[in-house]
Order: sequence, then C-alpha cells, then structure tokens
Amino acid sequence: MLFFLIIGACGRVNFDAAPQCDVFAPFDSITPLAALNGPGGDGGLRLTDDERTAYFHSNRSGVHAIYSATRASRSHAFGAPVLLYSEAVNLYWPFPLRDQTQMVFDDDGDIVGVSRASTADAFGSRTVVVSSPLPDAHPYVVRDSLYFTRFNQEGAIYVASWPGGVVAGTVGGLETFEEERSPTVAADERTIYFGRRNGTGDLDVWTAHRADASLGFVAPVRVAELTTGTDESPTWLSPDGCRLYFEATRTGNFDLFVAERALP
Repeated sequence: MLFFLIIGACGRVNFDAAPQCDVFAPFDSITPLAALNGPGGDGGLRLTDDERTAYFHSNRSGVHAIYSATRASRSHAFGAPVLLYSEAVNLYWPFPLRDQTQMVFDDDGDIVGVSRASTADAFGSRTVVVSSPLPDAHPYVVRDSLYFTRFNQEGAIYVASWPGGVVAGTVGGLETFEEERSPTVAADERTIYFGRRNGTGDLDVWTAHRADASLGFVAPVRVAELTTGTDESPTWLSPDGCRLYFEATRTGNFDLFVAERALP
C-alpha cells in the first residue's frame, strides 16, 4: 500500500461547508441525470466537491468500466461521458481523491486504488487497499475514514483507516439481519445514508445520525420520499448535505438521479 501511504490525503477536504438548507428536512425534488444515463446499467456515481465532475461505473461498452463527465456548474447539464479507466474485469463505485489524481473503486471483490500525476494523464497500475476472503465493495472516503460494504451472509457496513486501509470493524448502530450496503457519509461523519433490503428484496435508502464520529449511529429510518418499490441506493452526498445522488432501477436498469432539499 506504499502508493497511498506516500501521497494519500483526506477524502473530502472542505468538511466544514456551511449548510444552505435544512439538512434534516425531506428531499423535495428528484431529477434523473439524463446526460449520464445510458442504455445499460449506470451506477456508483460520485462527484468532486464542487459537483462539476462526475465519476461512475457503466456497462455501456460491455464490461463495467469507470466513466467521467464534466459540467460548467451545478446548474448545468453534464457533457457526454468519456471512458476514464477500464480493466478486463468489472469495475464499480469509483471515488475520486486528491484533486482527482487518485481514485479508489471496487473490482467486485477488493477495494483497489490507482493514481496519476495530473488529470491530463492516464491512471497507472492498481494497488490493493482492502482485501479479505469476503467481497468488499462501495468505498467512500471521508477525512481519515474509508467506509465500505463487506458481503458476508448478507452485507454490512465497515470502516477502515485512510489511507492505511486497516479495518476497524462494522459501523455501530446499522447492522440487522438484512443487507446493508453503499455507505454515503456526510463530511462531518455524523450523518450516513445507506441502502437496506426490505422484506420484498428491494433496496431502500435509509439514514441515521450520531452525535460524534467516534460513536455508533442511532435509530436508522427509511427515507420515505425516495422509496418507490424499486431498488434505490445512495451514492454521494454534497458537502453541504443539500443534495443526495443515488442510483435506482425506476426505468428497469440502474440509472442515476439527484434528490435536492429546498434552499431558503
């Protein structure tokens, strides 16, 4: 893991972004990200903190690979996605880091990382960040924590150190006998959104809060306004907590959406 130990840095650096909305209010608008959604399956959307560059996985070229798209501002539509990184195996859930010169993702088994000298360069060879006999997926980096899903009999949300990748264990207050997955964590680590399978097998978006990042989460609740009876799973939360990006099978395949809270 020498690559990350040398140049690793915190995942989201502007973790003190002031909220411009009531972060405990329901989301009141949901918009499909039509410019990113292709004819197949698209998911695992993550953005840079200014929300102008998107990273996501897609199987539009056959194998699942990592794509990127940019836009002039948050109020603009994204331009056409371009292939950013691919291998012979499926790649999912990219998370950009360090001014987009690092990226972690999962390869349907391990959490791995790649780096490049600048955004004009191609990403280099991979480094394994977290590996176990069980499949690990959905990496999400906040400050010095790497949140991810470990699939045992179902799925549970774990946390590891960043950049070291030393696994501390499950995140307290979330685990049930159902599948929990795709942790999406606020910049202060006191709010989490995640996917949980319900009694019919569909994925719903849930959320929970805690008083401090060192504590377990308390009393998770389903995000009712995002629940439709199809699969929905969170992918990225804006630094101010006002926009939640998520993937959903509302059109049959997984597509990408954004839910927004009203601004004053």
